[in-house]
Amino acid sequence: MDKKMEVKIGPTLIRLMNEQGLSLKELSFSAGVPLSTISHMRSNRQPRDISTVMAVAQALHVSLFYLLYGQDEPSQKSEFISELMAELFSGSFEIRVKKIRNKS
Repeated sequence: MDKKMEVKIGPTLIRLMNEQGLSLKELSFSAGVPLSTISHMRSNRQPRDISTVMAVAQALHVSLFYLLYGQDEPSQKSEFISELMAELFSGSFEIRVKKIRNKS
């Protein structure tokens, strides 16, 4: 991609919800995502978990790329994936390791 793509999840989400006649509550239920998360996404805030974005995209019947950028996917997907990962996972994160059970 020649130019840096801007994440437009908020405006795209609002437009898709309006086109499909979905309320926050309906989309939250359909995607299995908390209503507060959908609300944050509508405000163009990027969720911390890519699986959340994927669940919302699936509930809206659009690709992950379309939900994030408001346009069809570019032809060079590998470049898109690396840019997407860099964009979504930039910043500080906390990783926790928790032992669930002992192997016996």
